Amino acid sequence: MTEQTSESIRLPGPSNSHDEKANLSEIPLIVNGLLSDDPLLRAHSTEHLMSIALLDEEHGSASSQLYFGPLIIMLESSNEEKSQTAFDALNKIIKKSVLLQESFLRCGFLEISRYNLIDENAPEHVHSNTLSIITELITNGVNPNEMAQLIPILTKLGSEKDQKKKKISLKAKMIETLLASQGVTCPLSSDEIQELKRQNEEQKRQNEELKRQNDELKRQNEEQKRQNEKKTRIIQDKERIIQDKDKEIEQLKRDNEETIYFKIPMSVLIKIGEDFKIPLEGTEVQKRNILETQEKDAQLLIRTYEGIQDEIGRRRVIQAGIVEGFLYIFENRELNTIPITISYAFYQLTNPASDEIKLLLFQKNPFPGLLRLFDHTDIDVLGDAISAINNILLAGVNITPMNQPHPHFESINTLGGVEKIFSLFRRNVSKHSKNSAAICIGQLFRAKEIVDADMLREIIAHLKMLTNDPDDWVKTNSKFALIDLARNEVNRADIESGGFVIPE
Repeated sequence: MTEQTSESIRLPGPSNSHDEKANLSEIPLIVNGLLSDDPLLRAHSTEHLMSIALLDEEHGSASSQLYFGPLIIMLESSNEEKSQTAFDALNKIIKKSVLLQESFLRCGFLEISRYNLIDENAPEHVHSNTLSIITELITNGVNPNEMAQLIPILTKLGSEKDQKKKKISLKAKMIETLLASQGVTCPLSSDEIQELKRQNEEQKRQNEELKRQNDELKRQNEEQKRQNEKKTRIIQDKERIIQDKDKEIEQLKRDNEETIYFKIPMSVLIKIGEDFKIPLEGTEVQKRNILETQEKDAQLLIRTYEGIQDEIGRRRVIQAGIVEGFLYIFENRELNTIPITISYAFYQLTNPASDEIKLLLFQKNPFPGLLRLFDHTDIDVLGDAISAINNILLAGVNITPMNQPHPHFESINTLGGVEKIFSLFRRNVSKHSKNSAAICIGQLFRAKEIVDADMLREIIAHLKMLTNDPDDWVKTNSKFALIDLARNEVNRADIESGGFVIPE
């Protein structure tokens, strides 16, 4: 086994010091040792040469650069062990002394390196060791501008695609990056300098032409401005008359809106909330009276808010406690005693409604009661429930970043709601309920993997089909559901299977 050169350099003591002539006289003997096939002799000779070079530098001798020749020759050796021995020695010397670094460069190392690096027949270890020495020179304080001449060669090596030369390519790129970080780039040729001058002159000419054009445009704009001001004065007189009429119309509009907002007095709304919270108890006559009262209350709400975008009115309904009354009925009443008018009146609070209204409804914890309606025998009541859930979930989608999971997922999931919605989808009670359930699950699993393989397959397949549905609402919301699901990679892979393109 080859003995490695020691990491520490043993310098001769005062009793072993030599004058410059003595050191020079030893070089032939040391060179013979360096070129020897005996690894022990080669290592000893290398150590000796290093010691002499470092000692000369310590004593201020200018002859130290003469000792680099043998090591540079060894670095180029086709024998990898010899090349590595030279690299180890040069590496230690470079790290030891700035003066020796400068002497090393004066020996013509960079010119020799440039020749070695462009020689395609040179062994890979020679390229590797040469690049490593260059790296050490840069990182140990050598003036990086000395390396500018190597940049074209480094660029060529760095662009090498051969996998066998990947290590060399990476080292070349690293050196080029080090030089660039210190502001060293490839020097420009005289032709390139002349071209830059020509471009600068052309740019200057274009700038002057642009300035002339801008001055002309400015003059034209000033003239146009004067013309516009004249027209404006004429128009303003007419606008004053129109503004007076607009004010009258706006006042009439406000009066009409106030009439709509306060169509049901607050006292009546509070009474409706109290009616809805009355338990269905007592004699048959008493129960019938309770049901009739609640039916009339629900019909009043439907007549007032059906199809009307009335944010203030819906807010007053929520403030009056009517939502709690609805949820009391949904959660506690026997399902066969909950009529379509009750479920439909609640649905009207979610549509048409702003995200703010839907979030106020979410804060009332509506999901337990609405999910319970899935077991209702009336498919219209069931349809109102899934539609209301869909509308409330849509607000959660709109108010949070697109790449974040749905904010209401846990509220639904802790109730077993995901499974209940999927079960409703599979029951195929009606086309409306099936489509709404699929869109609900698409919203709930925004940027979140659908772990259930059956759910993943069936829901995505159905949503893909709905992108061609004749109903615009179904078509649009199924596309958005697929986009939300695709924010998770597993979901995306299933969606794109079969060549399906996710809508934009």
